[in-house]
Amino acid sequence: MADIKLDGFNEEIEEEPIYVEMYDDKDNMLLFERENVFTVEGKQFAILVQRYLEEEDASEDAEENVVVALLDFDENGEEVYTDPSDEEFAKFMEYYEKMTAEWDEE
Repeated sequence: MADIKLDGFNEEIEEEPIYVEMYDDKDNMLLFERENVFTVEGKQFAILVQRYLEEEDASEDAEENVVVALLDFDENGEEVYTDPSDEEFAKFMEYYEKMTAEWDEE
């Protein structure tokens, strides 16, 4: 396993949920709630969990749709969520697996 700099886990303590709109390949709007933000090697990664505008849109037997997005800011200071590169995603997953293994040991 390669050594990576583990900058930390930024626990979300927001009173109001943060929602993010994204679009799929068919240009359908999907709604996600930002659960947590992790910083790995100076880059912020957001864990986004899909939410539904209408309760009946959520299938009872469907698995929860979770997305890892790279979090950055535009020139106006607005949050921008993008797909991480394969390398960035691999580093994040290495960090995440190490962190969750430590949680399991506690």
